[in-house]
Amino acid sequence: MLLLVDDIKFETEELFFGYVNAMFPDDEITDEDSLFKALTEGSPEIEFILSDYDKIEDEFKDFATRILHKLVDVKAANKNFKLTMIET
Repeated sequence: MLLLVDDIKFETEELFFGYVNAMFPDDEITDEDSLFKALTEGSPEIEFILSDYDKIEDEFKDFATRILHKLVDVKAANKNFKLTMIET
């Protein structure tokens, strides 16, 4: 599975979690903990690509930083998870 998240998807928590939730129809992803659970349970290979992270506007940086830290935790917990950052 491939998830591509750009800076626009960090403009609201609803937008971000709505997008990610749509990729996991069997899970309800509404916060960082449910995101961690969805990305660490099971064994499917998941690649999470963050694009234009450096372009996230200041007002959304706190949320984006929390998500990035959670994704790093996922990477440590799930050997089938790949986190890629693309900066333009």
